[in-house]
Amino acid sequence: GLGKDSTQINQMINAVIADSVQIYSCTFRQANSAQALIQGIDYREFLIDQTNFTDITGGMGGALYLTDMRQDFERIYQITGNRFESCVASQLGAITILTSRSHNRLQINNNHIISCSGDTTGGIYLNYQDYDMFELSGNSFQSNQSPGQESNYGCDGYIQNRNILNVQDGVQYYRNAFTGSTTNNPYSVYYSYQIQGGSNSGYLNLRSTSGQCWDSQYESGGNNDGCAFVPTVLNSKSILKILSIPIFNQIVVAGEKSLSTCYQFARVISQASGHNYQRAVAIVMQGPPDVTLNEQGTFADF
Repeated sequence: GLGKDSTQINQMINAVIADSVQIYSCTFRQANSAQALIQGIDYREFLIDQTNFTDITGGMGGALYLTDMRQDFERIYQITGNRFESCVASQLGAITILTSRSHNRLQINNNHIISCSGDTTGGIYLNYQDYDMFELSGNSFQSNQSPGQESNYGCDGYIQNRNILNVQDGVQYYRNAFTGSTTNNPYSVYYSYQIQGGSNSGYLNLRSTSGQCWDSQYESGGNNDGCAFVPTVLNSKSILKILSIPIFNQIVVAGEKSLSTCYQFARVISQASGHNYQRAVAIVMQGPPDVTLNEQGTFADF
């Protein structure tokens, strides 16, 4: 780039009606662009591999903005193994792809998208009709921002499908597309697709960078298989509430850790503390507190 404090440029690359655009092992940094730094319109394939975009300021789009126009042929989008860091724009931070035709192939895999920002999303924005191949796997998202969205939701991805998905479960379809991708933000991907008579939309959770499960308030976005629940330390008010529940009188003597006892104990914790049942089971399995019966037949402090 020319340095962010220097005169603003219009853009770095503008590829129009090209057969193939290939960018390999390049570095773009410290650029202040009136539009997205790299733009492409009407091409058969657009390939970016092992390229770094660092400290990029764009207009509506940040690092990459690709669209199709009139030409009705198959397009291949392959954006793999790149690093987008501190790519900032008014609306769309790192990667934007807008397509109006069907039978295209999309692979945005194994990229690092870090500290990118745009009011709609800091990460990947897709508005499309249909893709024969649709992959968004193995990407690492970290500390991206979408200041125009509630609570930073959709900071890693904003996906709008203008067509009816020809799949049984649209939500699972998008989960599968992001296989192996990680983030440190909940509800980080927004999705929307058409259904008969309307549309379906919501937020997805990617696998957390830490490997831990997302908190119960984000359950609707899903948790990935194999994530680790974080044990919660119950405060004295929660403990007293648990001890006051009659079901405790049916649980056997203190210290027994049979599965049936643990599951009963988990249900009580779930009711008393507001945790979902799976989370409560995880808490109990990591070591239920020792409990003793007092003379009144209720459980004493633990």
